[in-house]
Amino acid sequence: MRFLSLILLLFILFSCSRKDEKLIFDPGAKLEFSADTVFFDTIFTSVESVTHRLLVFNRNKNAVNISSIELGGKASSSYSIIINGKESFYESDFYLRGGDSIFILVKIKEDIDPQNQSLPYLVTDSLLFNTNGNIQKVDLVAYGQDATFLKGVTVPCDTVWTNQKPFVVTDFIRVPPGCTLTLQQGVKVLFHDNAYLKVEGTLLVTGDKDSLVTFSGDKLNDNLANLPGQWQGIIFEANSKNNSFDFAVIKNAVTGIKINNDPGDADTIAEVKIFNTIVKNMQKAGVEALGTDVYAYNSLFTNCVTQTFAGLGGGNYHFKHCTFASYSYSFFREESAIKFSNQEGGLSSSLKARFTNCILWGDMANELVLSDNGSSSFDFASFASILKTTRSDQNVNGNIINTDPKFVKPVSQDFHLNTVSPAIDAGQNVLIATDLDGKARDANPDMGAYEK
Repeated sequence: MRFLSLILLLFILFSCSRKDEKLIFDPGAKLEFSADTVFFDTIFTSVESVTHRLLVFNRNKNAVNISSIELGGKASSSYSIIINGKESFYESDFYLRGGDSIFILVKIKEDIDPQNQSLPYLVTDSLLFNTNGNIQKVDLVAYGQDATFLKGVTVPCDTVWTNQKPFVVTDFIRVPPGCTLTLQQGVKVLFHDNAYLKVEGTLLVTGDKDSLVTFSGDKLNDNLANLPGQWQGIIFEANSKNNSFDFAVIKNAVTGIKINNDPGDADTIAEVKIFNTIVKNMQKAGVEALGTDVYAYNSLFTNCVTQTFAGLGGGNYHFKHCTFASYSYSFFREESAIKFSNQEGGLSSSLKARFTNCILWGDMANELVLSDNGSSSFDFASFASILKTTRSDQNVNGNIINTDPKFVKPVSQDFHLNTVSPAIDAGQNVLIATDLDGKARDANPDMGAYEK
């Protein structure tokens, strides 16, 4: 009991001493900050920005009194700050004990002036700290940009989008039956939370190796660059035909591309063609195709929580010079990178899948799941491909089984080939002249999307 009383007394004395801590009046007693610049990546007008946190430290032994903390632009600033739960552009007489710290939340306002500019422009201000007459500054920097905003829009037939301004989808956009939406090189389509693109007609993506078409979330800060699940994805409905992606990037969605089954489709013509394209960072699948037809070459499918590609309930799937790679660097994986089945729920039809000059790799023991229901036909074959699989029946046709393809740096999503890769010169000549980078392939092409 005496011991507890002594502890309580010491605590009270310590608390009182802290409360009565001496103040430093020396102008040389400076504050320290977690960053000298709070930087926001591109912020679109009318879209709420992310919030950044700035830590302010008093490294001195004794307390300081911060005479004022204020935004340089005051009430007219494009930024807002929250100090200890209070939103204001100005705070005065802030007592900060020795060795203690506070944090300040910084946001950029939604009503930043677009200035009718198609290119990004700087939005700047600063946080000013006055301590004993010593003025210290932390810069606030953002890129603002005007954009074309779309909410619940059905695009007119034969619409062409150019890269003059980004397109920001805040709800959904729809391509109606019998109509075509064409995206020219350099177009950026950015989706807000839960937004999606629904295609009932035709989507044509015509990028260039030096000017890709991009589909992504609208949160562009570096710390969100690889975050899955920021938007819903691209959905091709049953009556959609003749779609193609060429030189595109599709990233950070729930499911990147979902292609729904058309029961009346009896041909094997691809509903969706995917060329020279990167599909990555998905909360579920990179591509989920339900009893449909897909043709892809020179494409990379990577970093998906479930499959990089799933062909379910039958269909026809042809891949040449594609790389499928999944690792558990940023999330826990429980499913293989590739799955083909001739039955999915109530959907059952024949399946044919071909891999030529492809690489299928990841950190699971088996990255290839082939599910045959025994009633519909099932035909899978691979040629001159590296496969991570427990299936010995794939050790044929020039395939290389369970041998590391030696990517340059998978943790950084660099799936170019190392100089010692077994994929070099191991492919068949299938008359695809260039790789995903636009580099010429030789007469003995490498496996995968990239030529060494």
